[in-house]
Amino acid sequence: MMITQSTYPPGFRFSPSDYELVSHYLTNFLINPEKDLDPSLSHLIKKYDIYTLEPWNLPLKSGSHLKANETYFFTQRRQVSKSNKGILPKRMVEVEGDDKNPNEIRGGFWRSLIARKPIYDKKTGAIVGFLNTLYFNRKVAKKRRKEEVEKTHWLMDEYEINVPNFQEWVLCRIKFIGKPNYDVPYGHYKVVPEQDNRVVSDQPTHDNNVNISED
Repeated sequence: MMITQSTYPPGFRFSPSDYELVSHYLTNFLINPEKDLDPSLSHLIKKYDIYTLEPWNLPLKSGSHLKANETYFFTQRRQVSKSNKGILPKRMVEVEGDDKNPNEIRGGFWRSLIARKPIYDKKTGAIVGFLNTLYFNRKVAKKRRKEEVEKTHWLMDEYEINVPNFQEWVLCRIKFIGKPNYDVPYGHYKVVPEQDNRVVSDQPTHDNNVNISED
């Protein structure tokens, strides 16, 4: 049977807890990460390398079974190095300009907002995983060798299981939490003013108009 969003029962919403994302979805995926996703799951979580594109260019999902302006991904991380800092993942998004605009400044990086948060099993009290919240910084210009960046309203919640070694595969929830700004080239994100150093709220607004493609 072909799985479509109409397959889900009326009123169904995919809204798992942090614990469910780690203990069920991510743990089961890690049994065989190279295997194709089950169709019923691929409509909810997509396997994709999110570090190949800026968040607004990712294959974002939409549908009545998903919360507005957020998409789930299984993605593969890369280590910074093989040294004693090798447990750190690379956060750079490196994108080349296209044929029409070869000199266009693209890409950026994801930066952590706060220290990663442990996720507990409520029954045993054991730590089953961690949540790391990051926001995306977009490259905007180059001055000599130094690149200028702007903070955007794109957030990522990154989930990993509790293991001592570097975890290559993680589960991410990417969401747009700002209001549309049609005065900038990409229209569907808004830059956070530099003088505003507050932590961006992770609650999506209800009047966003993000360009999200139907899967």
